[in-house]
Amino acid sequence: MIETLGFLTKNEVWIYILAGGIGLLYLRKVVQALEERRAAVFGLERENANRQLASAGSMFGLMVLLAAAEFVLVTFVSPFMPQEKILPTPTMNLLATPTVTLPPASASPAAAGTGTPVPAKSNGCIPGQLEFTNVVPGQEFSKTIKLKGTTNVPGFGFYKYEYGQPGQNNWVTIAAGNEIKIDAEIGAWNISQLPQGDYELRLVVINQQNESLPPCVVPIRILSSQ
Repeated sequence: MIETLGFLTKNEVWIYILAGGIGLLYLRKVVQALEERRAAVFGLERENANRQLASAGSMFGLMVLLAAAEFVLVTFVSPFMPQEKILPTPTMNLLATPTVTLPPASASPAAAGTGTPVPAKSNGCIPGQLEFTNVVPGQEFSKTIKLKGTTNVPGFGFYKYEYGQPGQNNWVTIAAGNEIKIDAEIGAWNISQLPQGDYELRLVVINQQNESLPPCVVPIRILSSQ
């Protein structure tokens, strides 16, 4: 729904022009059908004119309804839509054997956001344009993460943030939003049901042509919450 409203808002003028042009075309046909009906002498001519009038009138009314619906959605509905569309974090099988490298036995669990970074690099992140601003590569977490970031990318359409395991191109969407963020909160991630291990967190922007731009990927580590 958010993506649909975004499309209607960005193309509002063109939708009005399209509806207006088609509406004028069929309005002309309505006038012509009325004139033919008034000039009809025989019943068949009058019947044919009535059919043309009904068809042209229906299309004209449809264009009026389209323009009215566009106005209502953009003016009254879009401003009150939620900023983000939160998607449920899927439940993972806690009995399954993790396929990731576990932290050394000597590593002590740290509170969220206070872990010691390990040597790692983030990929695709651009300071001031596309980045997580409160997560660093190798950071350790054991509680729900409140994420902050920047999505100030030219041609911005909407963003989403996802997680996956290193070396596997199987990303799970956590949440999405349709507003540009500049070092602001973009959402939260409940990690309580995930096995401990190494993960990757990525921030993706989709532009106005519905194309995914190169994502910002940051490796992190999840510790047991027990």
